[in-house]
Amino acid sequence: MPRVEADMGNADIMTAAPDGEYLAEVSAADYGQSKAKNWMVTLSYLLVDNPKFNGRTVRFDHAVVSGRDKNGKPVSTRTLYERLDACMVPYEHIAQSGGCGATTVGMNRVRKPDTGEIELQCSACNTALKGPVGFNTEDFLAKPVRVLLGHGEPNEETGEVFNTVERVMKR
Repeated sequence: MPRVEADMGNADIMTAAPDGEYLAEVSAADYGQSKAKNWMVTLSYLLVDNPKFNGRTVRFDHAVVSGRDKNGKPVSTRTLYERLDACMVPYEHIAQSGGCGATTVGMNRVRKPDTGEIELQCSACNTALKGPVGFNTEDFLAKPVRVLLGHGEPNEETGEVFNTVERVMKR
């Protein structure tokens, strides 16, 4: 086997960006299954317009598309709807499932008078987004957003702290 030498003086040990809001662009959008076999979209963001963290990638923002929890109840897709809205990704409000059939961008947030809960509504027909919507994952790419970053627990082995995506908002 060949012997290899590397200059470790060039290793860039990254630290987590401080908690807070950053301008970013979606740099990756992958569709796949979680360990629990739920279908999800996993987004990555490239931080921009920040001298210290410009070009830093924040990964692993998971938005469940469909699936069930350990008790067999449907998993919430609210994060997915919020990401579609924040990224202004076109979606089809599927007619066969009670939607209007339109392809539109954006969602309305309406407070229900009887419960006070916020309901997400299709911006084309103003009806609740309760059934499936169709979208293309590549439509997330290069979308400008604002991300609110937090951080997870330190890695038990290395002590490294990684950023977590707490919220994604329109820019």
